[in-house]
Amino acid sequence: MKLSIRWTFIALAVLLLVILLKITFFSSDSVSEWGDVRSKAEIEAFMNQMTMEEKVGQILMPAIREFDEVPVTETNDELKELLDTYQPGGIILFRENVRSRQQVKQLNGALQQESEVPLLISIDQEGGLVTRLSYFPELAGNMALGATQNPGLARETGEVLGAELKQLGIHIDFAPSVDVNSNPHNPVIGIRAYGDDPDRVGEMGVSFMSGLQEAGVMAVAKHFPGHGGLDLDSHYVLPVSDQSLEELHQTDLPPFQMMLDEGVGGVMTAHITFPNIDQSEFVSQKDGFPIKVPATISKKIVKQLLRDEMKFDGLVFTDSMEMKAIADHFGPGEAAVQAVLAGVDVIVMPDHLKVAYDALHKAVEEGRISEQRLDESVRRILEAKVKWIDEDTKELDLSVTQRALDLEKKVTEQSITLIKNAGNIVPLSLSLDGAITVVSSDAGNLESMKNALWKHHKKLNLIQLKNSALTSEEKEKLGNGDVTIMITESTTVLGDGQSEWEKSVLNEAMTHSKQTILVMARNPYDAAVLTDADAVIAQYSDHHASFQATADVIFGEKEAGGKLPVNLEGIK
Repeated sequence: MKLSIRWTFIALAVLLLVILLKITFFSSDSVSEWGDVRSKAEIEAFMNQMTMEEKVGQILMPAIREFDEVPVTETNDELKELLDTYQPGGIILFRENVRSRQQVKQLNGALQQESEVPLLISIDQEGGLVTRLSYFPELAGNMALGATQNPGLARETGEVLGAELKQLGIHIDFAPSVDVNSNPHNPVIGIRAYGDDPDRVGEMGVSFMSGLQEAGVMAVAKHFPGHGGLDLDSHYVLPVSDQSLEELHQTDLPPFQMMLDEGVGGVMTAHITFPNIDQSEFVSQKDGFPIKVPATISKKIVKQLLRDEMKFDGLVFTDSMEMKAIADHFGPGEAAVQAVLAGVDVIVMPDHLKVAYDALHKAVEEGRISEQRLDESVRRILEAKVKWIDEDTKELDLSVTQRALDLEKKVTEQSITLIKNAGNIVPLSLSLDGAITVVSSDAGNLESMKNALWKHHKKLNLIQLKNSALTSEEKEKLGNGDVTIMITESTTVLGDGQSEWEKSVLNEAMTHSKQTILVMARNPYDAAVLTDADAVIAQYSDHHASFQATADVIFGEKEAGGKLPVNLEGIK
């Protein structure tokens, strides 16, 4: 009898233990797999069971452009090994990874199957100059949108891009660029900016963001705290800005603050030093000389300015850590460590994934990066995954392409800007009988303008500039034509650097022409240095739709409805 009672007690104890274990492991505060994670409490429970190595992996977002010089368009052994070894939190896609809509969707699905914790998949799809989806309409770009003065079109652009990215399984778009292009000689922003007025830039950026995020894709405001006032490209060198914090608050920061106030999901940092804001120095690995820290690894800029002062608690991404502004001076390991110490959450495109991973791992083990600091970023990343990642397996909506084409046409038609029209030569007379001579150094632009003009006028002569002076035959063509249309496509201002010869030749071409129309297919600043043109048109893009809209304006079929979004005064 006593033995039976004893076994009864043992059985009850075992049963109670099983019940307690079930409560522990299957309650809402405890999860064993990512698929169970929904609430903040479940995120905390999931983090509690993560290893330090897994947490380090979460803050890395490598590119997978190619392996052994072969573009990655599907999963392979090298890619599987990368995901298994480092367990990165995200992946960034580039043009090399894109062949078609169906292929990208399949690639992203395969990537997710290989990862135990879902990946945040990102891309740079700004529209206009910076696009990665090779099969998709490029759209007109930010400065064209700025010229329309229509925030609704910016919102529609975000909606269309968001709809396409969402159905591909892409969760983050590194857009919009809300840099204020206050320096015409800026070689990396230009038409990627909405303009040079901070309020207008912020208004358009918020509209784009709203459309994108309502479509289910995170927007990322870049490049904090502002890249528009520089005259150097951080892809190649480390730029220095002499702006003070007060000056930044007047020009560059307002658009970012507007984006933050309206709930932008992410912010991307700029690889620019601001010595009047942060005097901290590092010794450059390139030449051994001391250099000031760039914003990406500056605690004063990321933690104190962006986090504390501007009250941003979303994801902070680095710009590509492969860019020479970082890679040349800091090395992939220390750069990643310093970025995390500064307050960054995601290391985008570490210059060497293994080195960055090992350096972060070591920094946490040694206490340079506290576990609390690591957990802050991992928590934000996991919260973003809960918000932006879903298992949508709907059929592809092919109509998005037509929506994009219609939008591109609408934006270009509303953005074409007639800056100057001496003698009212635009619109040209429909009875024009003589030849139109089209001049450009770019063969593609010549062909695009020829095709756009063809429906209005058939007598066309083309001159592709290749030399520092006009030939006698080219001078004769110009003199015999009734009108000369000159096309420029300047990175900055015509005459900067290697384009000095083109500025000289175009000025010479005007002296041999009866009347001239300057068409600027990229930056509108060329109007300030080619002042003898009779008419000047800014179209902000070299896409076919932009040339067609310009040709329609030249011949009076359409009105030039755009307004110049930048100031041309004082340009040399």
